[in-house]
Amino acid sequence: MNGQSDHPDRDEHNIGLLLRGVGKRDLPSEEIMAQVREAVHGEWQQVVDQRRRRTRFYGYATAAGVAAAVLAIAVSLPPAIPCAPMSARA
Repeated sequence: MNGQSDHPDRDEHNIGLLLRGVGKRDLPSEEIMAQVREAVHGEWQQVVDQRRRRTRFYGYATAAGVAAAVLAIAVSLPPAIPCAPMSARA
């Protein structure tokens, strides 16, 4: 026995009859719906704020890394040798 019915069409029909017999569910009051909506909105706002802070942090960290790499390259290069002006060469 694997828990599956030999008559899936009859099972669906019986489930449909059961659901029709139960009827529609009652909706929560407007006050409860407003409280839930407010709680969900607050949670969503926290998630958005967290994501914004994380994105900003990674942006600043990337900029700092690029600046450090440019500075390291600039410090490690030998100084440029100035060329004499063209008029002095003649």
